[in-house]
Amino acid sequence: MLSLFIVVVFFISILIGVVIGHYKIFPFYYLYKYKNFIAVKLKKRVKNEKIGTFNESPLDIFFTESLPTTQLRYNAITDENSLENILDKMSIPSQYFFNAYKNIELVSFDQNGEICKLVYKVNDLTQEAFFYSNGKKSNDVILTIPGSGENHSYDIVTNNIRTYHNTFGTPSALLEESTHFVLIKPNEDYLSIHNNEYKLSYNALYKTLLNKGSSYSVKYLIDAMALVKYCKTNEQKVILNGLSQGAEACLYVSLQAEPYMTIMSSGYSIFNSILDYGSFDQIIISNIRNVYSPEYIKSMIKQQSTKYILTYGKEEQCIYGYEAKNNLTQNYYKDLQNVYFYSHEYAHIMPVKELNKMIKEFYV
Repeated sequence: MLSLFIVVVFFISILIGVVIGHYKIFPFYYLYKYKNFIAVKLKKRVKNEKIGTFNESPLDIFFTESLPTTQLRYNAITDENSLENILDKMSIPSQYFFNAYKNIELVSFDQNGEICKLVYKVNDLTQEAFFYSNGKKSNDVILTIPGSGENHSYDIVTNNIRTYHNTFGTPSALLEESTHFVLIKPNEDYLSIHNNEYKLSYNALYKTLLNKGSSYSVKYLIDAMALVKYCKTNEQKVILNGLSQGAEACLYVSLQAEPYMTIMSSGYSIFNSILDYGSFDQIIISNIRNVYSPEYIKSMIKQQSTKYILTYGKEEQCIYGYEAKNNLTQNYYKDLQNVYFYSHEYAHIMPVKELNKMIKEFYV
């Protein structure tokens, strides 16, 4: 009898787990949150064991990040010249960023399966931008810009729960009939720079580009602008969508590209103009806080037809938790008719149910 009881309890537990995971009901959010916390701790331990070891080349020390199992564009790096060639091609002078959109010249767009390639020029430089696509053809386009963390692009477009972006998924109101592009950042997923075992160290990549007068952030932000320009040229209605760093990126792209709608989940606070907390993996562009001051951003948004939706979580530990409870940024923008705010009860997530309602209300 005891063994039968254990078997029954086991299968009931599995059934309950499936229901919680599928419908994302209590306590799904908390289980997901602590699962990610444990995974990050284990990953850091493995990485620390790797750092400081040499094999056959000094290059080995710079390849420390997890290599994705998705299709890869680049062959394995075996010498300094091949690595330098890739880095040079992605180096865009930081000063190009502030007037990038109007200086973008579109060259070509190709799609091979789920991977899209956009070739463009900005000032005197020819660049290549890459995106994953859900394969749908529509006049309504969503461009999701991933937040910080590695190898999230493919998981976002396939709605894989492994990425924190999909705690509750992408708003279904956006995806029902729309084309969904997900930006592939340099050294992420398909664009991983690798040695067949590991990806190039993020810190090495960020610092190298900064010391070349460029910025990792500049590259992927201008890539995103180029796709918005391509879609608008084809008379497609574009919605930008981002969580965390991706939300901040959506703001900077929108101020120049002026899409139809921009959804920013936990990614922007006017307080960041006073004190900007973050590490190398956050947006770093020389002089951006002076140029894109709260006053300038407000004046630009006021001139636009773009609808902005900003959300914050009351359980967040950083400035966005403060925003959710005290409405710092909301109060600053309260006189703008095209900016909307929502505070939810969770932490660093995209509040999908509420966003679905807002999107359907505002989307014309």
